[in-house]
Amino acid sequence: YAATRIDVEIVRLPPALQSGWFIPHVVTYFISYAALSLSALAAAFYLVAARFKGRLGADSVLEPALSFAHASMTSGFVLLTFGLAMGAVWGKMAWGDYWSWDPKENWALITWLVYLTITHLRYFAGWHGRRYAWLSVAGFGVVMFTYLGVHLLPTSADSLHVYQ
Repeated sequence: YAATRIDVEIVRLPPALQSGWFIPHVVTYFISYAALSLSALAAAFYLVAARFKGRLGADSVLEPALSFAHASMTSGFVLLTFGLAMGAVWGKMAWGDYWSWDPKENWALITWLVYLTITHLRYFAGWHGRRYAWLSVAGFGVVMFTYLGVHLLPTSADSLHVYQ
């Protein structure tokens, strides 16, 4: 359908979006968000299955679900780290600074800190099972706010990440 539609007006991308870092940064973030969403889904499945423990063979799916949630969260966190680093390099090339304290950048950092905290709680405080599953679900809530809700903040009108 798109190939049959002729653009009446050719729109040039803003200079910031013409950087070679833009696409890898965005793709890495999308893949990390996908991995973190799988982690939250597996954790939610674990929480539901734990409610029916002992019935319908739910015991056999608890540990694999939590293991998958952890593996997916670990992958998502690593990709989130790479996406944040690429965003900083892109910011330096596009705007002259690695970090501009933009609302979207701040919430990306908050998301990263949330998953850093969850990872530390798992490894150093021994949070497993239900607590870890709830953290995974809550962490994904922060991801969703970062992706979909930041534009609702009053300060987002002046954001470098709003293109119109």
